[in-house]
Amino acid sequence: MHPVRTARRAVTPKVVRKASRAVYTVTNPLGAAENALIGAALGPSNRGRGKRTESRRTAAQPNRGTRQQVANPQPTARAIEASLAESRLSELMAVQRERFTPVERPIIAAPEPVDPRPFELDEWKRRRSTVSFWQLGLRRQLRAECAATGRIHAARAYEEFQEQQRILQSRSDAWWHSLLAGDPTVLQPVLTAAFADNAAPVSVLDARGDTAVLAVLLPGVDVLPDKKPHVTPTGKPSVRKWTKSELNEAYADLLGAHTLATVREAWAVAPGLAKIRIMGMCRTPGMAKGLLFDVSVTRNCGNWLDDRWGRVVLDATPGGLTRVGRACEITSWPADRLTSDQLRALAAPA
Repeated sequence: MHPVRTARRAVTPKVVRKASRAVYTVTNPLGAAENALIGAALGPSNRGRGKRTESRRTAAQPNRGTRQQVANPQPTARAIEASLAESRLSELMAVQRERFTPVERPIIAAPEPVDPRPFELDEWKRRRSTVSFWQLGLRRQLRAECAATGRIHAARAYEEFQEQQRILQSRSDAWWHSLLAGDPTVLQPVLTAAFADNAAPVSVLDARGDTAVLAVLLPGVDVLPDKKPHVTPTGKPSVRKWTKSELNEAYADLLGAHTLATVREAWAVAPGLAKIRIMGMCRTPGMAKGLLFDVSVTRNCGNWLDDRWGRVVLDATPGGLTRVGRACEITSWPADRLTSDQLRALAAPA
C-alpha cells in the first residue's frame, strides 16, 4: 500500500472507515462487485487475519493431543503387577464384606381357587354322545348338568389343595420351632448345608440348644500375593517385597475376615443360636493341621456389621491368635497343650 494511504488509514477512526466502505458500496456498485469476485477467486485463506488465526488454532490442536498422549503413557509392567496384586488382595478380603439374609419362618402359599371349566369340558365330552344334535332342549339341559358337575369337582379339588397346604404349613412350622429351639437333628444339618460352599471349609462339631461348636480350616499365608502393592513418591503404582510385619498383619486380617464370615452366616441361618465357639486351624505344606485360635462369641456382644470385627475378635478375645517376635508372627498352639475337644477338631475331616 502507498505510504500516504497507510498514514491516512492509521489516523482515520474505525467508524469513519466503515462508513466510507458503506458509501463506496452504494456509489460504486460495479467496483464493490469486482472486489467480491476477486475475494471469491482468492479463496478463504486470504480473507483476513481472523480466519488465519482460527486455522492456526485448528492446526495447533493435534499438537496438544500429542502432548496429552505423551503425558499418559501405557501402564508399565510394575503398574500391571501392582494392579494384579491389589485385585488379589481385594478378592481374598471380599469374604468379610459378604452379607447373609436371615432365615425366616417358611410360609406355604395358599392355593388359588380351581377353575371348573376343564372339569365341565371333560364331562361334556364324555356325555355329549348321549344326546342328538337336534335335541336342543336336552343339549341345554346336559350343558347345565355338566357345568354343575364341573363346579363340584373344582370345589373338591380346591379342598384337597387346601388340606395339602395346611399339612405342609404344619410341617414347616414344626421344623421352624425345632430350629428355634436348637434341636440338634434340625440345627446341625442347617449349619452344615449353609457352610457347604464356604471358601474356608467349616465342620459342625456340635450344635444343640443355643450353642454351636465349629472348626474352620483356614488358608495359609501362601495365598497372599508375593509382593505388596504400593505407590511410589512420584505417585506411580508399583510393588515391593513384604516386610515380615506387613505380611503377618495382612494374614491376620485374612484370618479375621474368614472368622467374621463364618459367624455371620451362622447367626443368619440359625436364629436360635446365641453363642458360637469357633476353632481356627491351618495346614502348612508338608505338615499336619495346627490350631491357630479357639474363641467364643455371643450374638448380642459384638458389632457384627463392622467388616473389621473379625480381626477384633482374634486380637481381643481369650484364645485368639498367638503372636511372637518383633514381626508378630502367627504361630500354632503347641500340640502338648491341646485339649481333647481341640484334638477332635483337628481330626475332623475338612
